[in-house]
Amino acid sequence: MKNIKYIIIAAVLMAGIGIWYAYTEFHRGHKDLSNVKSDIEISAIDLAGDFNKDEAQANKTYLDKAVAVKGKIKSIEKDDNGLYTILLGTELDDKNISCEMDKKHNEDAQKVKAGDEVIMKGVCAGALIDVELIRCVIERK
Repeated sequence: MKNIKYIIIAAVLMAGIGIWYAYTEFHRGHKDLSNVKSDIEISAIDLAGDFNKDEAQANKTYLDKAVAVKGKIKSIEKDDNGLYTILLGTELDDKNISCEMDKKHNEDAQKVKAGDEVIMKGVCAGALIDVELIRCVIERK
């Protein structure tokens, strides 16, 4: 009888630890990229060119990495949810760098304007029409 009591207590404790771990992992969130060293530093023109030249190889090189991209702001857009996306222009007509701002640093997009030279740091999510960086922060102006 005593052994069954200990087994039940141990099972309840293990279940509680499992629930706590699952909860903390679910609500963990992403690292703030302003405190993370870039894996790669590159110009907007070179990044777009790499994706234009060989998208499969560019995905191997850049995908899911913290990339710091230097370029000139082409435009700044605000969506219906109030989130900003900064578009870095390139010399390539069909490919630019789209930098979706991190929610924590969203308001920093109001401190820059089209034509400014900036370094944007974000996680590369590949290329659709443009090369997509997500969770971006403005590293330097």
